[in-house]
Amino acid sequence: EEKSCPISAPCESVACPESWHIYRGKYVYVSEKQGSWLMSSDFCSSLNASLVVIDTQKELDILVKNLNSDDYWFGLSKKDQVWKWPNGTEFTNQFPVEGEGACAYINGKGANSTICSVEKRIVQE
Repeated sequence: EEKSCPISAPCESVACPESWHIYRGKYVYVSEKQGSWLMSSDFCSSLNASLVVIDTQKELDILVKNLNSDDYWFGLSKKDQVWKWPNGTEFTNQFPVEGEGACAYINGKGANSTICSVEKRIVQE
């Protein structure tokens, strides 16, 4: 069963998909679904969405504070040793990403990384 994200008030607009919330001007959905980073990215794409992009340390802090302590994939992954967002733009180190993996996730402390085949939950926009 899918569960909506408690980080903001529910969408008030008819245009907002059911069970999604508005967060800093974005529609955000936290899924109970788990999978590898690639499977999670493909799942989001099938819904015309993507794994969430986190623009600032403040946005990361808000997500960490409002999500439970589970691990959640977000849209950052390494390609040729360079962190990139789903749209191909390079990550500009707006916040630290711990670990040596190629795929990034949010945990109860901040952003971390691990191998991409590990199953985690999904935050999508």
